[in-house]
Amino acid sequence: MAKQQPSPDKEALEKALQEAELKIKALNTLIDVTEEQLKIDIRKNLVPNSLKDETGLP
Repeated sequence: MAKQQPSPDKEALEKALQEAELKIKALNTLIDVTEEQLKIDIRKNLVPNSLKDETGLP
């Protein structure tokens, strides 16, 4: 049985996924280095009810 060729749409989506994953990795590395060098927390630590508190919703 012959292997089917992936459709152009699937190839484009897979390429976009790879690029997005690379971008996420680069941004996380940038944040890690910045936090270490500046000794500050950039990422926000969310507590389960914190979103409700910040929006002012009951």
